[in-house]
Amino acid sequence: MRPVCDILESPRLSASLAQGRELLRLQDAAKQALAELELDIPCRVASAENGKLELRTQDAAAATKLKQMLPSFLAAFNRRAQVDMRSAQVRVAPE
Repeated sequence: MRPVCDILESPRLSASLAQGRELLRLQDAAKQALAELELDIPCRVASAENGKLELRTQDAAAATKLKQMLPSFLAAFNRRAQVDMRSAQVRVAPE
């Protein structure tokens, strides 16, 4: 049986952990951006690749409100996360 430290240091697991940490960091930036814009919209960062952010909300009304505020949201998000996301897609994904 392999020691736990060897398993945790495996390249495959460490890459997944790094990706998870990055998504958590981006999620925190999204929450801060929403608060800055005084938007009470529950949303989740689903992915962030090649300058494109994918957000998920629980219902169509929240998605519509967020889509209307996307330029302002992206500006606040980029400042908070210190990234350069040029576009965002908002999808409805009930939990």
